[in-house]
Amino acid sequence: AKGLIIILVSALIGQGALITLMLGHPSWCYAASFVIWVMSGVVWLYAVVDSILCARRCPAEYQLKDYNRWHIYLVLILLTVPISAAWSLVVRESHVEAFYIPVNSMYPTVCRGDRVLADKRILRFESLQRGDLIVFINPNDRGQRWIKRVAGLPGDAIEIRGGEVSVNGERLERRKAEITAVREGAEIPGGEIVWEKNGQAEHMIFLADTEEADAPEIMDFEKLTVPPGHCFVLGDNRNRSKDSRHVGAIPLVDIVGRVDYRYYPSVARLR
Repeated sequence: AKGLIIILVSALIGQGALITLMLGHPSWCYAASFVIWVMSGVVWLYAVVDSILCARRCPAEYQLKDYNRWHIYLVLILLTVPISAAWSLVVRESHVEAFYIPVNSMYPTVCRGDRVLADKRILRFESLQRGDLIVFINPNDRGQRWIKRVAGLPGDAIEIRGGEVSVNGERLERRKAEITAVREGAEIPGGEIVWEKNGQAEHMIFLADTEEADAPEIMDFEKLTVPPGHCFVLGDNRNRSKDSRHVGAIPLVDIVGRVDYRYYPSVARLR
């Protein structure tokens, strides 16, 4: 009877986790999911401890049943592995996916070696906004995933002159950021970090020095009206990023998810 109760409670917790991930709004889904998984861990920890205590209370003359064999328990454990793997696959493919950042094209927001979480459900609840940090499929190599920031939405007119970005004829405001430290391992050359405001969003970008020997050429970009069903993206490391200036506007259907959190090397909310 106790075992059946534990199984029932675990099943209810599992269903709650699934419903939360499928229907829950991302603003509170992470916290709710964490509470659910803690509850599940408590239930299973109770089951393990109670099993040990029950075994110790058994009389010495207790006769093992047919199912009280180590190989039976091993089979039961192995049967749960495919279920856990299938659950992980569902979460990864439909809800949230972790990504490793191999380059510094998005410095100072994320650096090479960082790991971020992309929420794949966010666009079901909220419309895409300028300033959103997104993961999308590289148009030139669909096996790659890129992370960039949305600078223009469908219908927006984008133009870049002398490194200054204009959206719908208005140059984006910039102000100096009081940040000089470079995160360890970033390997960023000299330059300046500034705040750039695009609509309601404000975020930091990095402007690399143009006087260094290996400094990239600052690209001008002729005015482009973002086609319907597309967005225009730029890297925060503005002078050292391949983005829509090189590959064109990105189809909205190729967006994998919006990045709201960095979980390594430290936990940080990026919006």
